[in-house]
Amino acid sequence: MQEELSPLPLDEFAHFATDKNGNLWWRGSRVRVEQRLRLNYWQSVGATLTVIAALVGAAGSAVQGWTAYEVAQRHAVPILGDLAPPQECVNAHDAVECAQILQKAGKNPFDAFGGVGREPRYNK
Repeated sequence: MQEELSPLPLDEFAHFATDKNGNLWWRGSRVRVEQRLRLNYWQSVGATLTVIAALVGAAGSAVQGWTAYEVAQRHAVPILGDLAPPQECVNAHDAVECAQILQKAGKNPFDAFGGVGREPRYNK
């Protein structure tokens, strides 16, 4: 439904006023600028399912974080930087140099560290 709109003359702006609470008034009547949001049944069902899915996802993330922490504590996984370099790499300056030393010795660098991301810190 499209209504015919007409421009407001400048002298009509004098009839606008605001009170100390920030409410807008027009010629002594309060102008309602808010409207309640009303959802139909299926929109309410969809919104409820969305909230439930978000809560389940948040709970799953929390359980995953707690489980990872417990497994790390139980198996005493060392924190990055607490690993000592392999004996062959004591004089290496970084992981690349250590990997080259281990490859020349016929060893797999990933086996020496137990995986990617667990490389020790090196003295430079």
